[in-house]
Amino acid sequence: MSQSLYAVTFDAVGTLFAVREPVGSTYGELARAQGFAAANRDLGKAFARAVRNAPPLATPGSLDASHREGWVRQWWRNVVGQCLGEVIGSEPATLAKDKHFEQFFEAAFSHYGDANAWKLFDESVPTLDEARTRGLRVGILSNFDDRLDGVLKGLGIRHYFDDVVVSTQVGVAKPARAIFEHARRGLGDEPAERYLHVGDSLSLDAQGALDAGWRAAWLDRGQEKEPAQGVLRPRTLDELFPLLDAQ
Repeated sequence: MSQSLYAVTFDAVGTLFAVREPVGSTYGELARAQGFAAANRDLGKAFARAVRNAPPLATPGSLDASHREGWVRQWWRNVVGQCLGEVIGSEPATLAKDKHFEQFFEAAFSHYGDANAWKLFDESVPTLDEARTRGLRVGILSNFDDRLDGVLKGLGIRHYFDDVVVSTQVGVAKPARAIFEHARRGLGDEPAERYLHVGDSLSLDAQGALDAGWRAAWLDRGQEKEPAQGVLRPRTLDELFPLLDAQ
């Protein structure tokens, strides 16, 4: 690269931390508490499909902060309703009128806004320490919502980040170039090639970064896909800086 690295951004879920227990296990416990007969395994698979088929988690640009939470809750309510409805054979529109579903949804939404629902990967803090030792600007770039800031604080890592960019605040989600541009300006507005983004999604993170003119590192946790040329491929975060130094 013609210019030295200035800043590094990290995806959040799947990159720095993960759910403490499988989503299906959590959903199963919460759903059964409200009288829904649903198996953990089925809920886990249905949740993955519902998220994959949902529209981007990015609020319309016309919404101000006071209305954003309601939009975010409805986005997640739709996902959770699709998930549970698939498993128990009920239409999401029918579930939406069920007070027990609403209680299930509120419990799930609250659960994942609590840092206790998440666990850091062992190498996350050492990697963030290394980024700081190298004098880099450090950020988060995530398709998440406003709950992320509280999760980062609860996990004890919020102080590492100069900026936290989430799709619901920007109004656009990865892999769109606009969210990378927003993050770049927030961290110092240096040329794009001086920025590196690290994430576990080949399409959202690595390809999104490349399309924005950034450097890219795809955190390949045992996948078998092949990244585009020029994408770093650490298997764990502690391989990131040795790979950078070897370039």
